[in-house]
Amino acid sequence: MISIIVTIYNSEKYLVRCLNSLRYQTYHRLEIILIDDGSTDSSKLICEKYQKLDNRFRLINTNQIGLSAVRNVGILAAKGDWIGFVHPADWVEEIMFEQLMTTITIHEADIAACKYVEETRDELIFPPGPEDKRFLSAEEAIRLLLLQNRTESFLCNKLFSIKLFTEEPVIMFDQNIHLYEDFDVCCQLFLKSRSIIYVSEPRYHYMSENHQWESEKFENYYSGLTALLKTIERLKTHSVQLDLLWLIKEMYLRLNLYLLMVLYERKPKDKNQIKELKRNLYRFKLSEINDMPLKSLIMTARMSLSTGYYMWGNSDLSKTK
Repeated sequence: MISIIVTIYNSEKYLVRCLNSLRYQTYHRLEIILIDDGSTDSSKLICEKYQKLDNRFRLINTNQIGLSAVRNVGILAAKGDWIGFVHPADWVEEIMFEQLMTTITIHEADIAACKYVEETRDELIFPPGPEDKRFLSAEEAIRLLLLQNRTESFLCNKLFSIKLFTEEPVIMFDQNIHLYEDFDVCCQLFLKSRSIIYVSEPRYHYMSENHQWESEKFENYYSGLTALLKTIERLKTHSVQLDLLWLIKEMYLRLNLYLLMVLYERKPKDKNQIKELKRNLYRFKLSEINDMPLKSLIMTARMSLSTGYYMWGNSDLSKTK
């Protein structure tokens, strides 16, 4: 059986489409764990309706404990041998979980991932990736995560063996981390797995208009720096290729620049956070940065925050974290 975890908070606008896409999966041996984290809209009522319609839906109520904690609740509640995550803003094709489960069974894999498609108001975007089914090493899987880093979640186009979470060493979400916590967990799962297989058909639909980063608390983004540092240290112990570490270090520096520049714009009375974020610009060597616009901006911000802020505001880096 597959346990699908859907973490929900004020998702009434798009929740029905998501739940219908799960209800009508061609693979029927499912339990769909809906965890409503204290929604103030009609999300809970929608979940209750689906629980009555189909006994494969199971509603768990929590009280705004946060995404990482909610995911842990779902993992501990799961009864299936396999576990997947779906964001309530998105939807999946009806064959997705059957295809992933069949692929896992045939190839005796611990993890299966499919390609996804990003839907915007005007276009469909297909992130780069292999055009055929293939096995991936842990390092190749992490590299693909970074290559396809357009979504709010690194978990949602995958199916994992529940044993990867529950058998020693146990893998759970750090409840104090609110950004890139899923990237850190994915890296741990890849490193722990014996076999990862990739399916080239896009089965997961990421609805970018429904994912509002700006609605999150700005303060939560700081924990993303901690998550990325933890991942870097973990990967060092597995002797991954240096350029892969450099890519994650660039993620760290982009996020740090975002935090630094937004904070600089707000002109807080307490300058300690600004000083700390500026010190972080020296955490890695410039020789470890291959992204030339990023390297140029870091060099400038090290010398002058005001000039760096001007350059950042006129660059593509200001549009992404």
